[in-house]
Amino acid sequence: MIRIRYKDSISRLLGLAGHGTEIIRFKKGTNKTYDLETECETVQVSNLSILIENRCNESLQVKSRILDARYHEPYCRIEDKLTLSAYMRAETKKCKMEILRAVCLAKIGMLYQLPMPIRPCNPRFNNDHSSADQDYTPAKILFIIVVHGRDLRQFQRLLMAIYNKNHYYYIHVDKRDEYLCNKTRAFVNQRNEKNIAITSWNLAPFWGSSSFLDVLIRCMKDVMILKQFSNWKWDFYINLSGSDYPIKTIDQLTAYLSLRRKKNFVSTMTITSTEFIKRQGLNFLFYECDSHMWRIGKRNVTSYLQFYGGSDWVVLSYQFCRYLVTSTDPFITNINLFYKYTLLPAESFFHVVLQNSKFCDTIIYNNLRLINWKADLSCHCQHRKIVDWCGCSPSNYRRSDLSKVDIIQDVFFARKFESLVNQEILNLIDERIFGKKLNELNRNYYWQSICSSSELFTGKCDRYKLYIESCMRLARNNITSSYNRQTVDLLSFIELYVINKEDLFAGMLLSFLISTNIVVEVWMQKLQLAWTMPLTKGAERLYDLQVGSILDKKEQIFRNHGLLSVNDDLIVLQRWKSGPKFECNLTWLNPSNEIAKQKVLIIETDWRFSYFKAELSKPVDPGKWKVHLSIGNIIFSEIKFILLPSDNSPARSMNSFSSFENGYLTNFKFGGDKSNDIYTDNLIYKDNFLKSFDKWVDLLILESWKVYKICFKIKDKDFESKTDICRCQCFPTSASHYYSDGRRTGENDLAGQRSNRSNWTVEEVYNTIKQLRLNRASSLRQTHQLSSAIPLHNVENGLRDVPYDGPEASFALGIYGGQIRTQQLFPFPDALNDESKETIKLMIDPFERFFRDVHDPSQNDLDEEMSQKSIDGLKEVGGMGLQVPQKYGGMELKNTQYARLCEIIASHDLAIGIFMGAHQSIGYKGIVLYGNEKQKEKYLPDLVTGNKIAAFCLTEPSSGSDANSIQTKAVLDEDGKHYILNGNKIWISNGGIADVMTVFAQVPVDKNDSEGVSQKVTAFIVERNFGGVTSGPPEKKMGIKSSNTASVYFDNVKVPVENVLSKVGDGFKVAMNILNNGRFGMGAGMSGLIRMLISKSVEHANSRVQFQRKLIEYQSIQEKIAKMAIAHYAVESVAYAVSNNMDKGIKEYQVEAAISKVLGSESAWNICDECLQMLGGIGYMREANIERFMRDLRIFRIFEGTNDILRLFIALNGIQHAGKHLKELQNAMKEPMSNFGTLWDQGIKRSKQFIGISSSDELVESAAPQLRESASKITHRIEEFGSTVEKLLVKYGKGIVQEQFILTRLADANIDVYSMGAVLARATKAIKENFPTADHELLLATAFIEEASDRVERNLVSVIRKRNLNTFSMFSEIANDVSHSEGIATTRPLGF
Repeated sequence: MIRIRYKDSISRLLGLAGHGTEIIRFKKGTNKTYDLETECETVQVSNLSILIENRCNESLQVKSRILDARYHEPYCRIEDKLTLSAYMRAETKKCKMEILRAVCLAKIGMLYQLPMPIRPCNPRFNNDHSSADQDYTPAKILFIIVVHGRDLRQFQRLLMAIYNKNHYYYIHVDKRDEYLCNKTRAFVNQRNEKNIAITSWNLAPFWGSSSFLDVLIRCMKDVMILKQFSNWKWDFYINLSGSDYPIKTIDQLTAYLSLRRKKNFVSTMTITSTEFIKRQGLNFLFYECDSHMWRIGKRNVTSYLQFYGGSDWVVLSYQFCRYLVTSTDPFITNINLFYKYTLLPAESFFHVVLQNSKFCDTIIYNNLRLINWKADLSCHCQHRKIVDWCGCSPSNYRRSDLSKVDIIQDVFFARKFESLVNQEILNLIDERIFGKKLNELNRNYYWQSICSSSELFTGKCDRYKLYIESCMRLARNNITSSYNRQTVDLLSFIELYVINKEDLFAGMLLSFLISTNIVVEVWMQKLQLAWTMPLTKGAERLYDLQVGSILDKKEQIFRNHGLLSVNDDLIVLQRWKSGPKFECNLTWLNPSNEIAKQKVLIIETDWRFSYFKAELSKPVDPGKWKVHLSIGNIIFSEIKFILLPSDNSPARSMNSFSSFENGYLTNFKFGGDKSNDIYTDNLIYKDNFLKSFDKWVDLLILESWKVYKICFKIKDKDFESKTDICRCQCFPTSASHYYSDGRRTGENDLAGQRSNRSNWTVEEVYNTIKQLRLNRASSLRQTHQLSSAIPLHNVENGLRDVPYDGPEASFALGIYGGQIRTQQLFPFPDALNDESKETIKLMIDPFERFFRDVHDPSQNDLDEEMSQKSIDGLKEVGGMGLQVPQKYGGMELKNTQYARLCEIIASHDLAIGIFMGAHQSIGYKGIVLYGNEKQKEKYLPDLVTGNKIAAFCLTEPSSGSDANSIQTKAVLDEDGKHYILNGNKIWISNGGIADVMTVFAQVPVDKNDSEGVSQKVTAFIVERNFGGVTSGPPEKKMGIKSSNTASVYFDNVKVPVENVLSKVGDGFKVAMNILNNGRFGMGAGMSGLIRMLISKSVEHANSRVQFQRKLIEYQSIQEKIAKMAIAHYAVESVAYAVSNNMDKGIKEYQVEAAISKVLGSESAWNICDECLQMLGGIGYMREANIERFMRDLRIFRIFEGTNDILRLFIALNGIQHAGKHLKELQNAMKEPMSNFGTLWDQGIKRSKQFIGISSSDELVESAAPQLRESASKITHRIEEFGSTVEKLLVKYGKGIVQEQFILTRLADANIDVYSMGAVLARATKAIKENFPTADHELLLATAFIEEASDRVERNLVSVIRKRNLNTFSMFSEIANDVSHSEGIATTRPLGF
């Protein structure tokens, strides 16, 4: 290191990262020049600058302004490895010196000073409330839009989606993106709107940089200070990026903010200030230069300031912005200096100022954004090239993420979106927000510029130059041959676009001039040059093979747009199905068909996505390459691709031949067979060589690309066309970038839905706010309301109005009208993307190890309690908060992911499943579904970690399924701050150990007519430590013995009014939705248990020998095992059809969930019985564990809604649904002429049914060819079902609700028909996608449908055939006789 010291008392700072321990001293001379003596050399230092050369011959220049008389330390010693590393890696001299200056100033405390807080406040306080007394004048918003890259069309689409004449839009474009800057400026000028402006300056912010905060603050200053913005009067400041997009209307956002004036919205991590400082890197000194954020040393951050943050996307009030821009407060000055040397400053700057200033009471911890975090994909230190830190970025939303934006919280924007990755989700969001579809002609296309004429010679388009030239020549040849024209002149290149169709790469669009008034656009399409054949074991796992160079690991796509050059880092990418581990060879073959590189790959069982870098010496040979995968000598997959010479190769340069010496080229060789090489050992004249080179490039391009379409844009009528050239608009496919695009220009009908009003009335604002609240409440109900575990009169009250047609139309309910609706089953639903599947796959092993190594269900069963070891192990694997949002510490699993874990849990121990379910599926589920933010923040963190246990307290001695008949009371005390709770609950799972309980009680509520009060069921969050809460001893049960079941007593318990869940009187709805929400998981759990029971049965049948034969050889055993497997296939198919549809956003699935519960619990019981029967005496013994499962299973047909009640629920929902349709037909017949089409369709349908012809082929056409006979059977049964229901409604009318003999059989038929549909869809998918188990699944599906179809026929006949109805009457008489006799009514055979 180097130390510089003044000989006199005034010292100066300078540190150099050198080698050795040189000490430099200098004396002041009369000419203000200093001589420095060192151990190695002499250096001159003037009063203007200092020039020092160290032993590495490395020069540094430091401006004399740093030599300030304020510094009194004798020297600055540079020893920190971080500083030395940053100094050595910095590229420019200026950056190196600035790093040293910052470090030396920091050493003596002169770089910045941390201020004292003005007014610190509670970081957990969330002041999110609105008042009816507030001003309803609509708020005005200033949008700061920061964009970069080349995604011009998506930016324009964003602007159109949020545009409103009442608001203001200030746009900043990254200065590195000259193309986007010019295009954006032209777009803004063309619109000529007074409320849209673009910055006159441009910075170059990047992830983690301090310049991003500079952009946000400078935009704020511009709008407040510059004269041109004096008419912009706004209330809120919102920053957006080009990858943000609204998920609600701007009118809704305006209404929301209008009620929260002067509030500031930020998002923070739920960690302490000390933890945040460490996690965010605030304890390090950073400096930005050379487009890099350098970590240059450590620093101490004192604790008297509260540091919180987590997101650089904020919504700020005008008052706070004014304070930031105009305040002379030292606090603002010093905190600005501190954040100049801070990583990710925008993620905490605003938060820290708010927390430590007079604005601390204005914070709302919600930045109104939803961010698509995928931790396993997003956090791979992806920004290390520009930041000395491991950074995380969100992933792009895709179609599979649509359910994430279907939210009920106060969220108005989501990120990230990238049209080049997935445009479909933006189209779907637009349809949701604005209610209309985009123009069908262009909604599936997206194109983006990757090179323009102005960039062609700047170095930005080097990789595209040869491709552009070749495509222009190929297009010219195509025009000449197709349109019988003479050779046209290629005048100039205009632009190159990448084009996607339906979110898949579809090629390139190249536009250029062929005369002064004719623009040609050619669509170049990539040829498919890959093949895969499963020729050997393991090969069937591969389903995608690609070669590229710029791999986006997070999105798992290439970004080289199908173009590769000899200087690229080549990467091969594979996508795999699950399957056995195997080994294969990866081979790279050069254009001479020689092996350039070979690698042995070991494909692990759980691999879904893999990639390997070629590691070839560059530049490689240009020409046609191949990559193949092989096992042994068998090649099972191959891909061909071309490598173009780079533009700066010895071959040529596009308009510059500097690589030639005197017009000649020496010894250049093209890749390929030697017979086709264009090379020579002699000098080749340049012109002749280039003609041959161009021809060779054109032939090479045609190996991988083809001219797909050509269109012309003609400026005038001089061009005479003899054939099909379209003059005004490029092809009707709208793939041309010239086509009118409603997503960016507002020309689409969609634009008409955007609010563009300049005048609002108070009434309009109030109505908008009211509607927003109603929509939120409706969304909450729709998201969580499923089937109900309630008695008959409540079954009728719980019926839902389900859509009769459309994507929400239920398959299970359509059966009652004889309707076949395949939307929810075909293709068999699969809502999990690869990332979600990988996430749950990673969780399977820890859960399996927990049950294998930690949990002992047999011992717990004997002890009749859950061991602490089991509870602690469950906490460690995250089993106490599986579906709770991550912001509260939960796993935030989707329903299908949760279902997969339910399989594991149930297959090992149903009792621990009860413990887990009582805790999270119902115990604190009400807080998740209905809790406000304060309730969630208070209770969920401790509950999801298992620090506290939850319980659900509904059942009472006088009420079982009938929630409305509970007797527990809660009365508001005189001060209005507490409810006094009295009563008792029985059979409460976790009742003896719970710390937090969801309790239901009757609350007196004044009637509307002022004539007394009525009792309304209300839900409360009750803590045991409130006092007055006691529990009885654990109940002695038949099964699930290790789960705690006890009575809970409430004696004058004081419950704070803020602990009401939802609102007073909503308790019945809350209870039903809590119970219903978890019902889908039972079917999956039962399928996991059945799978385990079948394994035990098969293991015994394969090993047990009786009468010299294995049991499996006897047909009676074969029948048992076959029926077990068939039943399991049905249960599993139904369970995952339901959970996947829930994850896809289907709202109406309550009947399907009830079907899954009934089918799963009864099938599991029957199969457990058969398993025990097959094992005989062995199965009856405790050691086999079958008897434990048998005891535990029995409760599953009782709780979560008894199966008897659920059958009535299923049937009554279906009959109501069918009745609504018949009512519509009845009304149509009153006006036959105006409803002729409806009546004609119905007549045709009934005529076909009358003569035995199916009225719909939809199911048959959706099924695999091998299953069409089965599909036909299902179709006939559905039509018979509809006809039967119609007859019953005609006969019984509303009295049908009392005919439980009939309703039960209808429900059984419904369960079978829905199960047949799910099985058919699943087997069809297996066959069409060539699953290894496709043949076996075909057998299972065919057998199940055959038997189920017969059961349906019998049940439908029994509800209308007279002799069966007579039998039903006999059942009633027999039951009455037995009831009157209080037992068996017959005499004993012996008479006594």
